[in-house]
Amino acid sequence: MGSKLAAAKAAADKAAEKARKEAKAKFDLESRRAAFKKELDARRQKGASIGVTYTVKKGDSLRKIAKKLYGNESKWKAIFEANQPMIKNADLIYPGQVLRIPKA
Repeated sequence: MGSKLAAAKAAADKAAEKARKEAKAKFDLESRRAAFKKELDARRQKGASIGVTYTVKKGDSLRKIAKKLYGNESKWKAIFEANQPMIKNADLIYPGQVLRIPKA
């Protein structure tokens, strides 16, 4: 009789451990889903503020583009931020690159 009780306890412990793992996996999935949704919403919001696109020409810099499009070269940071993470260094843009230009 003792071995049946031990076997039943072992089966119950195994089932409980399986249930804990499934609950943790579900929680992890829901956490990742919530984080993904938050990131997606932020990107959509950022995209909503994009006005036009601009194709970089030879000799362009973010300052020159800002001066041309906004009339103010100090607005280059807005262009830089709107194009993250595509542009990692504000001094490295290339002819043919298409940039998102935020509304002024």
